[in-house]
Amino acid sequence: MYCGVVLKVPLPSDEQPVGARGVVVHVHGQGEAYEVEFMTPAGETIDVVTVTEDQLVPSPQIFEEGVDVETQSTHVIQVGG
Repeated sequence: MYCGVVLKVPLPSDEQPVGARGVVVHVHGQGEAYEVEFMTPAGETIDVVTVTEDQLVPSPQIFEEGVDVETQSTHVIQVGG
């Protein structure tokens, strides 16, 4: 299962700003890190990067407008099937 996420912090080395939206495509170990695919609203892949849970917030709809990254919980990212 894929989980929509939003970045809480910028990833300058990967040119991803705060608020960038993506999907978790792989979980490392028991959630030590996540592979996230960032894409355009049209669904084109921009980048796939490794991030930690504290850099993300869950997003129920990947491209939902107005996601407030400051008020989202960072403890509910669950990926699996």
